[in-house]
Amino acid sequence: MRDLWMVTDSLQTYSTTSISFQNGEATQQDLDAAQKLVLENLQRLQSNTEATKSLGVNFTPDSLINKWDTVQAPEDITTLFEDISAAIREVGDKSYLILDPDLDTYYLMDAVLLKLPENQAALYKLKLLTDQAAANNGLSLIELNEMQNYLSIITQNLEGISRGLAVASENNVNQAVSPSLQNSFKKYADSLNDYLTTTQQNLDTEARPKDIGELNRLYSQAVSAGNEFYMLSSQGLEQGIQNRTRAFSLRVTLYILLSAISIIIAFFIGNRLMKSISTPLRKTIEAAEQFASGNLTTRIDYSSTDEAGRVIHAFNRLAAEVEANQNTLNQRSEAMADKNLKLETISRVAREVTSIRDLPSVLVTATNLVHENFGYYHVGIFLLDDRKEYAILVATNSEGGRKMLDRGHQLKIGETGIVGYVAESLQARIALDVGNDAVYFNNPDLPKTRSELALPLVVSGQILGVIDVQSTQPMAFKQEDIAILQILAEQLAIAIQNANLFSEAKKAVDAARLAYGELSRDAWGKILQNQPRIGYIATQPTTAETNVNQVEPSLAKAFETGDLILGTDGLSISVPIKIRGQAIGAVRLKKSEISEAWTQEETNLAIALSDQLSGALESARLYRESQQRAARESLVSDISTRISSISNVDAILRETVQELGQTLKNTSVTFQLLDQPNGEKPASDARRSVNRSPER
Repeated sequence: MRDLWMVTDSLQTYSTTSISFQNGEATQQDLDAAQKLVLENLQRLQSNTEATKSLGVNFTPDSLINKWDTVQAPEDITTLFEDISAAIREVGDKSYLILDPDLDTYYLMDAVLLKLPENQAALYKLKLLTDQAAANNGLSLIELNEMQNYLSIITQNLEGISRGLAVASENNVNQAVSPSLQNSFKKYADSLNDYLTTTQQNLDTEARPKDIGELNRLYSQAVSAGNEFYMLSSQGLEQGIQNRTRAFSLRVTLYILLSAISIIIAFFIGNRLMKSISTPLRKTIEAAEQFASGNLTTRIDYSSTDEAGRVIHAFNRLAAEVEANQNTLNQRSEAMADKNLKLETISRVAREVTSIRDLPSVLVTATNLVHENFGYYHVGIFLLDDRKEYAILVATNSEGGRKMLDRGHQLKIGETGIVGYVAESLQARIALDVGNDAVYFNNPDLPKTRSELALPLVVSGQILGVIDVQSTQPMAFKQEDIAILQILAEQLAIAIQNANLFSEAKKAVDAARLAYGELSRDAWGKILQNQPRIGYIATQPTTAETNVNQVEPSLAKAFETGDLILGTDGLSISVPIKIRGQAIGAVRLKKSEISEAWTQEETNLAIALSDQLSGALESARLYRESQQRAARESLVSDISTRISSISNVDAILRETVQELGQTLKNTSVTFQLLDQPNGEKPASDARRSVNRSPER
């Protein structure tokens, strides 16, 4: 680093000499001497190439020499200054000087590596500005600001070096700070302060130096004092590092001796400790292998508090934490799996229940499915009576529940038991260990119950009933079970409502079918009474009427029973023709003697043809009735039209009787006006009687 400093100092000398030469203040001989000094210092630096390579720095003396050869202008020298300053910092960073320094070497390094090079550069730039002010009769505002900045940098660094030397002197453990170094710093500080003070005082109002010669003299003194202080500082730093290195070497030697002694002692102690260490180590390895294989309950039994004991205790704590975390994870996984299983089960139960349309079947199926899938001790379904005063047990799965069902078990809403509470509040309720719950009654029919959950069956805001679930486990139900089982309760309520609606719709359809069937049977009865029995027999290729007064037994039996009758010969079948469940005739089908017996497919075809014939006959009857109804309405309309055109009462009566007599064949028509409702006293002036003979 001293070589780099000397290169910097010779460059500054060359630069100032070059400026003086340009101003006529120096000779060519002075310039050549300054240039020669720079080259000598660079060559001296080049001779230490191996040292720079050993540090692994990026710059090389050859690169600085090459840049020196290309120097043409002052700004080129400035660039070279910056490269050398960077090289000084890099040498300091890469060298062993910064490794764990004491206070004395630390502050000397701060001065040698940072503050003195920075002051040297700032002092040189300040010198250039004063020379420029002398040559140009003043400085610009920017240049004045630069001058003030350099003055501030030099002052701050000087103060920092002063504080650092004070601390280093108080902590001079490596003898890096000598009295001559302190005297040199005082000389450097005084000469530098003289130059700075004179520079500030020697400028007139237009920033022109009054006495440039005095400034140059003070500058030379400051540079010379700075070089002296730098050399002493670097020597002191080197001496401190050497002292520190010797002390370090001594400590290393001592450590080696102590290590050798320790090794010898450890050899004897190690044999003794080997057994005490190998046993817990072996246990630890075995336990670790078991733990890694999945046995999380593995623990090491070791009571000592030595180092091995602390390791083993740490392993046991870690194993306990891992086991606890794994147990927690397993519990959460089991809870999640249980929740998913319950949801899947509820979905399956809901699908089965909602597919049933018969209410009793819905209720019984629901209780059995909940019991089978969830394993509850007792499942009961209560429905509210019409007045919504009692909740009546209508379905259950348990033996005790069936006893209650046989007794007509019912609970007062809002007063009796958990079911009564839920039926009134429409809110689910859990009772844990209900045998000890003073609010509810113990049920002798269900003695094993220890937990109970009741859920309202609500649809569209209307309560239909309550599902009561009981378990033999004291803590069988949790709060989160309500949300899951409430889904089942809602689906069950919908299934109950659907079954009720289906039952009501079925009753309405059955009533309509019954009414229509009675009307149809009456109509066919009248038709069959007023029409002689007719029959037809078809044998390929002809069809003819047959006498039905002698009905074959198989036809008569099919007509009477309404079932398909197979003949004794196995070749004939008789199929009833039924309309609305009432047989109105029968069809007999007979195969030839050489044919095979009737197959199921042929029998089904015959039944299907019979159904088609039934539909056709019913359609024909309905068409006939519609024709008759139309004829009657037409006749009534014609009679009403003729009567409405007559204004005489007698004529109206006569015309009415005549038309009715013509219309109603074989009927006697009498029309008589009465003056009393009971008809006991005919009106003498309003009596008319017209008889129409039967032939009319």
